[in-house]
Amino acid sequence: MKILFPMERNSMKQHWLGIMTLSAVLKKGGFQTEVVVAEEEIVLEKIKNNEPTILAYSTPTFLAKFNIEFNLKIKKRFKDVFSIFGGPHATYYPEMIENEGIDAICVGEGEGAIHDLATNIANGLPVTDIKNLWVKENGKIRKNPLRPLVENLDNLPYPDRDIFIPYQSKNPLASIWTMSARGCPYKCTYCFNHSYNKLYQEQGYSAVKVRRRSVDNFIGELIEYKKRWPATYFIFVDDIFVLMPEWIKEFSEKYKKLVDIPFVCHVRANAVNNEVISEIKKAGCTLIKMGVEAGNDHIRKEVLKRNMSKDLIVNAAKIIKDNGIKLFTFNVLGVPSSTIDNDFETLALNAKCKADYATTFIMRAYKKTEIYEFSRKKNLLHEEFIEDIADTQNIFFSSPITLNPKDARLLENLLYLFSISVKFPWIVPLVRRLLIKLPLSKVYQLIFTNHYRFIKLLYSPKKFERIYLYLDSVIKI
Repeated sequence: MKILFPMERNSMKQHWLGIMTLSAVLKKGGFQTEVVVAEEEIVLEKIKNNEPTILAYSTPTFLAKFNIEFNLKIKKRFKDVFSIFGGPHATYYPEMIENEGIDAICVGEGEGAIHDLATNIANGLPVTDIKNLWVKENGKIRKNPLRPLVENLDNLPYPDRDIFIPYQSKNPLASIWTMSARGCPYKCTYCFNHSYNKLYQEQGYSAVKVRRRSVDNFIGELIEYKKRWPATYFIFVDDIFVLMPEWIKEFSEKYKKLVDIPFVCHVRANAVNNEVISEIKKAGCTLIKMGVEAGNDHIRKEVLKRNMSKDLIVNAAKIIKDNGIKLFTFNVLGVPSSTIDNDFETLALNAKCKADYATTFIMRAYKKTEIYEFSRKKNLLHEEFIEDIADTQNIFFSSPITLNPKDARLLENLLYLFSISVKFPWIVPLVRRLLIKLPLSKVYQLIFTNHYRFIKLLYSPKKFERIYLYLDSVIKI
């Protein structure tokens, strides 16, 4: 029996650790898996030739609309194929199961649920009582309780990267994404972690803690990838990599000795100190990503619940830079109840941090997050918001907040000009007084795109090597 993971073509450029882990669990259980481009002719041909029993859709909210519509097209042709949706959208919008063509959705962690589902279908057993699944049968929806979270992550197989080989061979990646831990101890209002914890606590489970793999298990995965994949650096996507200083010390010693490939990781400013940053620097960390998010104290502390002072954030940035590590920052514009002046405070704080690149997003107030409830109670959300965030075309550059056309343009223009203004703060007065007011969004978008490409080029070892070799050959000629 084969499980197909249909994916929207452009999204296949991303690193889908969830799909890789589910595939590894299924293969360990004796099942076949395959990632396939979500185009009707391709998937229909796969079904005809391989007769998969399950179509499994990993569904972040911005792909929900696409996946639902695509699945319905397939189900109209092959009604007996079982379709299941998992990921963030299924977890926080479980009512999506009411859409025609969806047989089940998975709430929360999916490794155990998809294994049980495949096993039961293969053996002709009922699937209506599987924990973590909502299952539709004869028009009725069975809502099953959650199972405990995977306590020991070492028990999971390494993510199955082979499933993406057909696509990565055509678009070679210089980086490999992976993670050593799941969970975050903090309660930022815009993040899913707080809602995720609440989801499990409401069913009688204790507060979700950070679960981390052993150093040896994590290093073992990296050694395997180093042997098999031509990666020039790793990206560790843990929410906060530098938690647990003793773990970091052991990791740094073994990583330098056994792996010794440059890596990127995420930190939180209040977890930064010279000891832990110097450890990961010695191990090979070349770039750190850190959330600044908002420059205004009230917005940052009260609305976003990131209880850190500006001085603490700037000091964390200084420690990172003093250790010779590049700094990328994350920021949100258009926070509910904020103003354009507040967004310029965010820009100023990034400039003070001397960020090498400042990533910006328009605030996405996802349902069941605290920021969503805050916005809803203040009647700030526009009616089409949920539909907008379920559409790939609107995910990054539109605001969920009701804005007049003038304010919407100011926000969009600042988004495009933000990173280059942080890098060259002397242009900020011109940006503030004139540039963001002009109807030049298309021009600014071009500047934004090319500045980002330049930064990626600048900090990508593989691409830098290619350019160096090219220039060297030109000079010799």
